[in-house]
Amino acid sequence: NYDDDITSFYSDLYVYKSNGKYGLMDYEGHIVIEPKFDKVTIDEPELAEYIKTIESYDK
Repeated sequence: NYDDDITSFYSDLYVYKSNGKYGLMDYEGHIVIEPKFDKVTIDEPELAEYIKTIESYDK
């Protein structure tokens, strides 16, 4: 389960914390990126590019 810590969001994706690690989930609670990172910020270029790729598949 999640630590109930949603730290930020981008479009319909949310950064969440579980067991001390961060990942991404969508607004319905589906995990998009497993919680395996010590820190996640939305403005990181790699993450922004990954999110763009995910969004392109949803269209």
